Amino acid sequence: MPNVWTIHSAPGGRGGTNLIGSRIVKTDDGTAYQFSAPSSGDILSTTPGDQLPTPPFDFPPFSWAPPGRGEFTWRIRVSTLTSGGGGNQAQGTWRNNNPTPDPVQDETGTWTAQAGATLEEKCEGDASAASAGGGSKV
Repeated sequence: MPNVWTIHSAPGGRGGTNLIGSRIVKTDDGTAYQFSAPSSGDILSTTPGDQLPTPPFDFPPFSWAPPGRGEFTWRIRVSTLTSGGGGNQAQGTWRNNNPTPDPVQDETGTWTAQAGATLEEKCEGDASAASAGGGSKV
């Protein structure tokens, strides 16, 4: 099973786009998962205990202010780490307490993550390969 999954899709409420690029990472000692912010890589939440949880599991709620947004409490649920044809997709749900536009309802949505290279790393690799071969990416 992979050790890193990068969120590439997070439909639902407006806040979901802030999760694109976030990562779920299995710790080096194999006892926990960490949820990290997309750009900075700051660790926002770590699963508790001294044993790796099996899906479904929840990351402990965390406060986070994505760039250009207010600070909200986020909740991330991991439903699976082994979906998709190759068994390398993670999926789950997200929720935050953004009071806008409805002061009563939280924002909610789903997310999907892929194991392996991030989209940026993949695009950089594709561009390098095209450049080395004398072609260009279209």
